[in-house]
Amino acid sequence: MAVIVMMGSCKPGVPDDYIQPGKMEDILYDYHIAMAMADEGDPSQRDQRIVEYKEAVLKKYGCTDKQFETSMEYYMRHTERLHDIYENLADRLNDEAKDLGAEGSAAKATYAANGDTANVWKGPQSLVLMPKPGFNSYSFTVKVDTAFHAGDKLQLQFNSSYIIQDGTRNAVAVMAVTLSNDSIVTQTMRISSDSRMTSVYAGAPDMKIKAIRGFILFMPDNGIIPTTTLKILCLTDIQMLRIHAPKPGSTPAGAMPAGPMPPTGGAPQPTGGSSQPTIQAQPAAGQPAPGQPMPAAAAPPASQPAPKPRPAMRPVK
Repeated sequence: MAVIVMMGSCKPGVPDDYIQPGKMEDILYDYHIAMAMADEGDPSQRDQRIVEYKEAVLKKYGCTDKQFETSMEYYMRHTERLHDIYENLADRLNDEAKDLGAEGSAAKATYAANGDTANVWKGPQSLVLMPKPGFNSYSFTVKVDTAFHAGDKLQLQFNSSYIIQDGTRNAVAVMAVTLSNDSIVTQTMRISSDSRMTSVYAGAPDMKIKAIRGFILFMPDNGIIPTTTLKILCLTDIQMLRIHAPKPGSTPAGAMPAGPMPPTGGAPQPTGGSSQPTIQAQPAAGQPAPGQPMPAAAAPPASQPAPKPRPAMRPVK
């Protein structure tokens, strides 16, 4: 009886007619990397590169295009299995990005150094969506704490990658920001390509952010496309950056500071007890030494009427 119960509770495996989950995960891993490579270069030859790179991946694993398509149709009918594959796949892609230095980018290093920008996203770093109920959406809420200031900006960003057999690329990301006066600002971003997607809330002066909510939705085709059609959206490297507004009176990088300008023609004098020697400019020829007053210039003579001619003097006898 125990053996019968255990056999009945075991989850049936994938039939031998289809590519097994482990091998399918490896194929899809190389497939996504190949599609990212196909996006580089001349856009007019992108479609040709997609075909060639896909053939190279399938040849590497010894399967035909028909076997791949048939197996993907099977996994689309068993959405849970495909979702599990992509959960592992997303982790592998993230690990690969970290190994290539994605976490050590110059932008992130700057954020960590000055503290004006921080990644406040606490949800999963990767998502897999399919246009089927239960697998086509993800809702999120970002906690707002005392680190948020008035005028803060928000930037939601991620990498999007589609695998579509037929139909349109039709997904949206919505970010709703509630402000301190209970007004709500909504940002909607359509995800229609394989690229780095960014949605920005520009901030409101003198108003703090009270709550952040949103969702990502892979919209169905309303019965136009069969449910067995391969349609997958993979999102990786998901981030939400909180960016502080510049402080009043702060000098932007590269801007000249406010106040009187130093005199031209000589080095400015050091202040605050600097240990650097004082260097004075030598006066030009005809000019007084530094610190000496300028000599008064001679006043021009006042205009006077021309003198009358005097009669010539006669000699005295």
